[in-house]
Amino acid sequence: VEGIAQHTDSREPQLVAQEHGKVGVGYNTDMLLTVGDSVLTSPVLVWGEDYASLVQKALDGESFDSAVRWEGAETGAWRLSAFSSKVPAEAKLMVSEEYQRLVEGHDAIFCRPELRDNRGRVRNGPENPAVNPVPWEATHLVPGTTCLTGNVVNQMCQEYSGDQCIEHWLLEGIYDACTGLAPKVEGIGSPNLTEGECFLGRLDIPDLCPPGEHLTLRGCVPVDPGFYSEAEQAIPCRPGYAAPVPGAGSCDPCPAGTAAPSRQAVSCDLCEPGKFSDIAAASVCRSCEPGRFSARVGATACQICDFGFYAPHSGALECTPCARDMVTLSMAETNASACVCRGGLFRP
Repeated sequence: VEGIAQHTDSREPQLVAQEHGKVGVGYNTDMLLTVGDSVLTSPVLVWGEDYASLVQKALDGESFDSAVRWEGAETGAWRLSAFSSKVPAEAKLMVSEEYQRLVEGHDAIFCRPELRDNRGRVRNGPENPAVNPVPWEATHLVPGTTCLTGNVVNQMCQEYSGDQCIEHWLLEGIYDACTGLAPKVEGIGSPNLTEGECFLGRLDIPDLCPPGEHLTLRGCVPVDPGFYSEAEQAIPCRPGYAAPVPGAGSCDPCPAGTAAPSRQAVSCDLCEPGKFSDIAAASVCRSCEPGRFSARVGATACQICDFGFYAPHSGALECTPCARDMVTLSMAETNASACVCRGGLFRP
């Protein structure tokens, strides 16, 4: 868990989160001011706007039902507090754009189909019933959304001990609570559940992003070339390794004859002439030693200078021949002084 949200006016949950090095979203007051920058932002209810609207309707003699009706951002009934310095600029922009859509009535928070979480998973569709709050055959959701209908019946109730669902039952009728109002009816008649099974089972603990993806503000996305994914993070390949395509679950070691000298490599570089690499996962190609050479790219070993040749310096692309009618007595010579006259000849 990296952060928490809350539905209580107390700042204590945010203080506990801060104590454990976590962040959170406050509620109903600007908790950034009273807790610190671990509070990313807080939705703040502006009670006066709603009460003023209801009172005005009563004064004007308008009829309205007795149910509590909370308005939305479009009426100023709630607002977002200031953002913490920990909130990235991209996130601030995304939240501000969505807030503006809510104000203009172009979007609703939950009352829409295909509601997706931060990993891109649909949270309110029949194809994913295990994460929905109620059985799909119940009549208190608008199909395909999480919006309550006007006829809230057959409410599903659960009792948990820790994260283990120990009991569940259905209330047949319209109720405001799960206890003390109706007998418990065992079992839930859902085609996706066995008889007696709790609807949510264990609490809905989000899955991790799949291998090759990392968690971003826009959900799980493939890591870029040069990276691999680990614990939902994008990790750059270390020297000697490369990831040539997006979505790598691991980086590939550079084969012999190649090297990757820096982090975040998308490919391994062939060793230049005069250099070689005889191992996998090399971060650098080594220069050929004096007395040896490499004339081609991608060498896995250097060749030895033959009789009559020498290489005085490291990194030789070729060996230097001895002067005319001179030869070396051994291979891999490193100096011109190793060149001697052929048999029967002498140096004047």
